[in-house]
Amino acid sequence: MRLDFRSIPRFKFNCICRHLQPKQIIELILSDEETLDQIQCFINYFPDFKYQFNRLQTLELNDMNTILLDLPISVSSLSFQAYKSTLKNLIRQTIKRQAASLTHLDVEDINLLRSLDTPFHALTHLTTSCQSFIEFNWIISLLGARISHLHLVVGDYYIGEMMVPNLIALRRSLTHLTLIFTDSHLLTFNLLEQCLFRLDHLIHFTIDARIKDFQNLMNGNRLEQLISQTRIIEFNFRFKYNFSNLIIPKSDENMLFNSFRSLFWLEQKRWFVAFYKEITNSNLIIYSIPYFRPHHVFLSPTSTYPPLSTAPPSVVQHSFYKKQIDLDLKFPQSITPSVYRFNQVNSLCLLGPVLPSTRTLMSFVNLHQIRKLDVSNINLVLLVELHLIFNETPRLYDLILKTIDPLLVLPERIHSFKLNNDSQLIDVNQFCSIVSHIKHLQITIDSEAVMIVLINRLVYLESIIFRLNNLRESKKFSSEWFQQNINRLKSNNFTCHITNGYITLFIDNSRRL
Repeated sequence: MRLDFRSIPRFKFNCICRHLQPKQIIELILSDEETLDQIQCFINYFPDFKYQFNRLQTLELNDMNTILLDLPISVSSLSFQAYKSTLKNLIRQTIKRQAASLTHLDVEDINLLRSLDTPFHALTHLTTSCQSFIEFNWIISLLGARISHLHLVVGDYYIGEMMVPNLIALRRSLTHLTLIFTDSHLLTFNLLEQCLFRLDHLIHFTIDARIKDFQNLMNGNRLEQLISQTRIIEFNFRFKYNFSNLIIPKSDENMLFNSFRSLFWLEQKRWFVAFYKEITNSNLIIYSIPYFRPHHVFLSPTSTYPPLSTAPPSVVQHSFYKKQIDLDLKFPQSITPSVYRFNQVNSLCLLGPVLPSTRTLMSFVNLHQIRKLDVSNINLVLLVELHLIFNETPRLYDLILKTIDPLLVLPERIHSFKLNNDSQLIDVNQFCSIVSHIKHLQITIDSEAVMIVLINRLVYLESIIFRLNNLRESKKFSSEWFQQNINRLKSNNFTCHITNGYITLFIDNSRRL
């Protein structure tokens, strides 16, 4: 059984822990991000964690305020992400004790592995980051591991270092390599060549980088020559070049793009690429599809979609229209339908002067797959059209509006509702009647009295987020205030987070009659 405790309210966490059978758990994810001190609470429930969870294989700890120190010997996969600096030594000790059985390790900074004099003979999968190739090379040489899968994020570092990652040390084992460069000054074609040099067993290679050397790295002919000297069978890349200080002639753009149309790319490998120009950010992007396909699309009369690509129509349709995406659609008074319909839209955000008709929307999107609908950026929402959209969205769960019409009929399948009302007043009795079945609510509010009514009247609520217009007002609220002033919360059946003008309450509904 896999347990993921991220983004879970405290009362649900407690309920699960009280009934949990530790021997059934093989994968566990804990996080202190949204549920304060979740990891410590878990330790309190299971003080003999090492012996109780003796079948646990995978452990992931995120946004940590504390750590599980003594782990079952069965744990072979460890992940530590977003932790306090004071925990570094404890994390090192935990990794060292687990070294003999670890096959998978994910640490956000390779320096965590410094000063560990224990070999990692079983380690095959490593995900990490470094600020310097010097530190990476030194630590890799100490691990004594036969790493087959390496995922390395390379951050800003001293440019004069003139080093490359020592991947030759892994030449007999490395089969899958992912490199991410966040510094545009770092990656050159020469460095890329040296990274791949003599990696005889490498078959999967992915690279994602901001670049300066666009004429070489965005050149299909040069990449073809490089890859042809390797055994790579799957090559995914995304290169992003900022041209804000340089005008790229259209002829150069065409030449670069056409260099990916050779027989090698289109027929031998069937590796297709897309070309996209971000005018607002002055970015020129070339990327592999479908691996680096966009997951969030903004479509308007002035946008170019699908992007220019080397792929045949069938691959274009599959990569850009049939995969799951979040879609923003900007409608003027009229818009030409796209070539294909989007078939797997999870979240749909509509923008424009008037809510388009259901018929118009259906020419763009298969509405049956939509889980989240945002019409808060539409100036005029005709209620009859909104109700028609409800009829065509059987999976709709989450709705966002700017205003609420007293005649609105909200389908019972919609359990999450957000009102982007800014500081506009609402008729609280009318509002509660319309959203009476809602489980999750977000609203901007200034009135304590309205807060109290909403929490007491909306009996199905499991979570509510209040956005306060006056940040100073948030100082007077606390868990104690809510417990003292709201009848429904007097039994302390809730948790409360207050930060940056937002109040988030998670309410235990398990005892609701």
